[in-house]
Amino acid sequence: MQLKAVETKFYTRSSKLLPSQFFDILLYNAAYARQCSLSQSSNEIFESFGISICKQAYDERFDESAVAFVKSIFEEQLSKQLDGTIDLEFLKNFSKVRIKDGTRIELPERLKDYFKGFGATPLSSSGEGQGEADLELYLPRLYRLFKFYPDG
Repeated sequence: MQLKAVETKFYTRSSKLLPSQFFDILLYNAAYARQCSLSQSSNEIFESFGISICKQAYDERFDESAVAFVKSIFEEQLSKQLDGTIDLEFLKNFSKVRIKDGTRIELPERLKDYFKGFGATPLSSSGEGQGEADLELYLPRLYRLFKFYPDG
């Protein structure tokens, strides 16, 4: 993750808040159904990592390099999951492809109060999701992600 942060110029100098911690806080805040303020995020950074950062300093991290950093992490994970599993040439033979999938992820222990009942044990915390999508909507993104451009 540190390497991705350097490549995207998100991490150019030594900082109190590491890129992995920044990413962790983003995911933690995304778990809430409501918006999270900069003050709340700054407090969560202190509670989670013992790092004191003012809301202005945290706000200044949200720039184009932060977007590039987060995007690169998600693209890498998506490509690892899809690499070799979808033959895009083969898909040209179909007019419509529907994908159904479900997943279960283990969540940090601090979220167990918000996500009760999903864990394998009463003490653990996890989230479950299931979705269905029309692959046609995602093909242009997949083509770009895998640098595959179909003829015509």
